[in-house]
Amino acid sequence: MRRVLLMALLVSGLGLGGCDVAPDYIPDYIKAYFSKSTLPTNVAAGTFKGQVKVLFMEPKKPEDRNVQLLEPFGYRDSKGVDWDVPAGYVSDGASIPWSLWTFVGGPYDGPYRDAAIIHDYYCEKKTRTWEETHAMFLEASLRRGVTESVAQTMYAGILYGGPRWPAPLQRAQILAQTGTRGPVDTGVTKREATKSEKEDFEEMKRWIEQTKPTPEQIMKRVEELRQRHGLEAKK
Repeated sequence: MRRVLLMALLVSGLGLGGCDVAPDYIPDYIKAYFSKSTLPTNVAAGTFKGQVKVLFMEPKKPEDRNVQLLEPFGYRDSKGVDWDVPAGYVSDGASIPWSLWTFVGGPYDGPYRDAAIIHDYYCEKKTRTWEETHAMFLEASLRRGVTESVAQTMYAGILYGGPRWPAPLQRAQILAQTGTRGPVDTGVTKREATKSEKEDFEEMKRWIEQTKPTPEQIMKRVEELRQRHGLEAKK
């Protein structure tokens, strides 16, 4: 009973229930527990398949964070689409732009870890569109208990600096024309973000926290930001 009362006082005192932003010293599993009741209907319909069991691999470079999936894992999204990842897959967290780590931590540091592993796999295989793949990351992160503002900030960062590729049919046509079997990307390169990009993304983060935009509104704003900085716009 004491624990129940203590938890009630903790939640009421900190305003955790129903909030998108909780103090950093509140454990992720507690944030996740209290955010489940406020999940949008479409997100609540999604389910994870199995549990993440990984082997942390020996790094070849200081920045390496490779993990190998020991058992199959996946996510069935709110539309009933399965996002399955086979056992043995090696994830490096590369699908989450490293510049985002300053805002939310590394790819395996938070409750978005499970979504990040699935996102990595489908960014590598490119069997679905980049729009669908990035949207899956947002939904799966929310389903796992990531607060809305953090999940949306990560989604905006992935839309801005994450990988993009032609749709599967278009990609197949390109591969047939070029005769190559390698991956076809849109020319996104890893680079240091400029000062103006960092300032714009800080503003994006504040905008998300204050206005609680829809995914469509985030996409529109990101595309405007990409055009401003001379990056390829959404086709």
